[in-house]
Amino acid sequence: MNNFKWIIRNYSIDEIQNISCNLGVKDYVAKLLNIKQIKTKDTAKIFFNPSISNLIDPFLMKSMHEAVERLSIAINYNEKIMIYGDYDVDGITSVAMMYMFLNKFTDNIEFYIPDRNIEGYGISIESINYAKSNNVNLIIALDCGIKSCDEVSYAKINNIDYIICDHHEQGKEIPHAVAVLDPKRKDCNYPFKYLSGCGVGFKLIHAYCISNNLSFDLIKEYFDLLAISVIADMVPLIDENRIFAFHGLLEINNNRNKPISLIIKSLNIENKVLSEDVSYKIAPLLNSSGRLSSAEIGVKALLSDRKINSYAIIKSLIDLNNQRKEIQKKIFNEADLALNSSKKSIIVFSENWHKGIVGIIASNLVDKYNKPSIVLTKEKNNLVGSVRTAKGINVLEILNKCSAFLTKYGGHKSAAGLSLAVENLNSFQDLFEKEVVKVSNELNNDKQITIDLVLSIDEINYIFYRTIMRFAPFGLGNKAPIFCTNDINNFKLSVVGNNDSHLKGIITGTSKSFEFIGFNLGHKYDYLCKSEVINICYTIYEDSWRGEKKLKLKLIDIN
Repeated sequence: MNNFKWIIRNYSIDEIQNISCNLGVKDYVAKLLNIKQIKTKDTAKIFFNPSISNLIDPFLMKSMHEAVERLSIAINYNEKIMIYGDYDVDGITSVAMMYMFLNKFTDNIEFYIPDRNIEGYGISIESINYAKSNNVNLIIALDCGIKSCDEVSYAKINNIDYIICDHHEQGKEIPHAVAVLDPKRKDCNYPFKYLSGCGVGFKLIHAYCISNNLSFDLIKEYFDLLAISVIADMVPLIDENRIFAFHGLLEINNNRNKPISLIIKSLNIENKVLSEDVSYKIAPLLNSSGRLSSAEIGVKALLSDRKINSYAIIKSLIDLNNQRKEIQKKIFNEADLALNSSKKSIIVFSENWHKGIVGIIASNLVDKYNKPSIVLTKEKNNLVGSVRTAKGINVLEILNKCSAFLTKYGGHKSAAGLSLAVENLNSFQDLFEKEVVKVSNELNNDKQITIDLVLSIDEINYIFYRTIMRFAPFGLGNKAPIFCTNDINNFKLSVVGNNDSHLKGIITGTSKSFEFIGFNLGHKYDYLCKSEVINICYTIYEDSWRGEKKLKLKLIDIN
């Protein structure tokens, strides 16, 4: 019944003792520090106290001087500026941030987010035509544009300049924009390569402030948007992103941004907002606007204040998110039935599937089968869709090898979008599978869980929990510690949720009991009821109900 292979970390006793002595911490803290290669007081200070003073000079980014100069000209001469962004959370937060900042200096601005279904990803010709007809002189593209060479050239012919703020991999050429800001440019020496799109946009406004002798306090208020973008867009929460996430969550929890405080209230988040609340609650809510309607709703929600229309906008987001959940459930069930389980990769297609949902379905399939998954739907004469990858497989490298069969693609090593002609589907499917097989043969196909610490039930307490939370915010590149407890002989189990899909229960040690929830583990209930002892691996979280707080366990696996 166990689909996972549990691997308990091995630690060097000498290394742990050295860290423990040097930093004056307990062995279990030394082990967690060792995982992150934190072995000195200086590195520990940087990690546990992420300082804004450690942000990198934005002018180290290629083309930044040109970007600031062009933006300054546009503001000083009251040129019309259009802020353009992608329709996901990173794009939505980027546009909201840039709009709020520029609005401090000019009223001659507007924002534009492409329609996912009509215009698709990236800079669209429709948006350039709109800009031309509305006398726009400068477009700032956020979270997209690095591969939009033809579109930028078309804009240039129409006397429209571009500043591109992107964080995706470049193509063979760089667009001929006034400035192309992207730390992943091959000719860019910016030392941190994993900024979000919003992060790159922030570097631009930071550079503008430096150039114009403006206080950093003017832009500190945007850390909440930065935190949402880096957590939602799954960029590693290390270095600058850790600074953004750390201070952004502080900003969110101080309720200084009224729109976000309204969103948090609408989601019934009672506890301190953590990175997982952003991932599983705030981000899906904002994303729903771009998936099922217009992402402009998400931007307006972030730009609104406590007026009546704010509640109306957020209510529309909640309604869209509920619709998204229903559609997602239906499509996943259909995709699950359609896939070929004997292959190393999953490619499923239906012309009836909603384009805005296919990325989530691909992620769901990866979660269930641990295989690179592509979900496609039909758009005009092409197939369009999203790909998500299993651990250890760089999907962008595989798509590069399959590019002969694709009309368009782009993204990250773990997630990408693509389009192809209908007649190329079979050939693409065969080649994609072939390339995945090559990589998979080098990897262990079993799902693996790495256990950071083995605990007894009685070792879990609030002192332990608060120590663990000093390592937060958690996310990609800084995962929450995973624990396991073995040979539990005092436990109660039940199933909850639709189709009894989730496992719920209580475990008891010598002196303590803890409730747990195991999402999507309900299928193990019958098997576990016959067991005299169980083993669990889990993370620890704090739950609050009517003012009462208690520690609970979130199961990753149980056997």
